[in-house]
Amino acid sequence: MKKFSLLITLVLIFNLVSFSQKAKKDVFFKDCSPTQFKTSLDTAHNYILIDMRTAKQYKRSRIKGARYVKDTKELFKVVEKNGKSKPIFIYCDEGDQSLTASALLMRRGYKKIYNLKEGVDAWYNEGYKLCKDKINNTDLVNL
Repeated sequence: MKKFSLLITLVLIFNLVSFSQKAKKDVFFKDCSPTQFKTSLDTAHNYILIDMRTAKQYKRSRIKGARYVKDTKELFKVVEKNGKSKPIFIYCDEGDQSLTASALLMRRGYKKIYNLKEGVDAWYNEGYKLCKDKINNTDLVNL
């Protein structure tokens, strides 16, 4: 299963690189280490931060300010409200699901996408804090 996940990830990265080379100059994708992701978050203005993990994981802990989305359909609803030029920061557990979502966003013309490579697990392992404020199920619906 890990070999299959690695193969899928490599194919997605290849597609992202190919797409970026064909795309306009203003399209930007970065597969970020936790430090790069944090630095980019700290310097960005008016961005969207998306958590692509399960509701249970999101309720337990998240990067402060993250918006929970359960799937790509909901992701598109959230980002479509904000225009295509607003920076989008996206993460999941280990980076695979958010990398896939990043590729889909690029194909739809979103211009600035930052993916947290290796996910929130790498973020935490680098020593960055996670928000653990209590969230209940009704809060998840209203986000």
